[in-house]
Amino acid sequence: MGSLSLFEIVVSVLKSWQVIAATIVIILFIYLVLRVTRKYHRPSMKKTKIKKDKSKSVKKTNEETAEEVIEDDLGLEE
Repeated sequence: MGSLSLFEIVVSVLKSWQVIAATIVIILFIYLVLRVTRKYHRPSMKKTKIKKDKSKSVKKTNEETAEEVIEDDLGLEE
């Protein structure tokens, strides 16, 4: 079998509708899997920032702020 006839067979196989259809199906499947994994794997940045801001937005009482001021005036290091 010569290289020219082998090349012709490979070209005819790649041009067949079964190979083209299978390639399209595989590409669509990979695209779908990647899209689903991206959607469920990464938390969005907006949601995490909102949750952190809500947890940090607890207001301090006057006693807590007074204690912080006293500790800062003493000049003690942790």
